[in-house]
Amino acid sequence: MIETANKKDHEVGEYKKTYASITMTGVAKFKKDLAVEYEKYKAHGPGTSDVSLDEGLELLQASRDLCLTFTIQKNDNLLSETLFDLEISTYPDLNDMI
Repeated sequence: MIETANKKDHEVGEYKKTYASITMTGVAKFKKDLAVEYEKYKAHGPGTSDVSLDEGLELLQASRDLCLTFTIQKNDNLLSETLFDLEISTYPDLNDMI
């Protein structure tokens, strides 16, 4: 049974490499997208000084929705990185936005 498992693992090795590469590309794109949104958040987010209270409330809700979307993607990335034995990425910008 161990021999069969090793044979199957060897057979799917190329698929693992392909999906690991796709995962790394996706994580890099996610980090770029997150960096862009973080800069927008810092410049025009709910905590900036030139925002009224009502406008800040709307921006806060939009920010929460965006953070939820990013958090879901971060968790998907974490699962993929774990599955393919890749280095686990960190997202300090997302932590600052939450």
